[in-house]
Amino acid sequence: MQKETIKPKIPEIHFMPEGYVDPGKLEFLEQLLRKLREAGFDTGNLVFCGMDGRYIYSQDGSIEKPDAIFAMNETGWRGVITKGGITPADYVKKDADVPCIALYDARQLAVPEHYELRQNLDDYWAPVQIGDIVPGENLAAITPSDSVEEVVIHRDFPNASPSDALVGLVLVEEEQYRPVRDHGL
Repeated sequence: MQKETIKPKIPEIHFMPEGYVDPGKLEFLEQLLRKLREAGFDTGNLVFCGMDGRYIYSQDGSIEKPDAIFAMNETGWRGVITKGGITPADYVKKDADVPCIALYDARQLAVPEHYELRQNLDDYWAPVQIGDIVPGENLAAITPSDSVEEVVIHRDFPNASPSDALVGLVLVEEEQYRPVRDHGL
């Protein structure tokens, strides 16, 4: 994992769904998309990755640079809801110190054609660890109606990380999660 030495300011959006909303339901996604559009994001060019936001930055303030992330675009997220699967919002657990959904510019990412998963699948908080990576199709080549719900890498891998495509952080504030505190992001 590489580290960047300069800490750029990543836009943060505070998001508190209206009423009690199950993160695995369509209503959560609809409210999130509305909030992002209001903030000026082109949601058709985003992929989403649910995580504990404390893993965005290292102790020294630099941005972590994982080789890969697990991400979904809007179409993938909708499909997973229909199938009853796990969405990026489901990864924002009650025990997260900084519950967030990271936003990435899909046009800068790619799907690996081949990779070997090298991590404990039960550790939701660990960054995706893969090896023997063979870059594949750039997400810029797909349409927003195509589903993305998989491991992605930067299109310039190994010279860049998905973190280079990070365009925003949605800090989730909801009764079912601990309120987001001053987290130093």
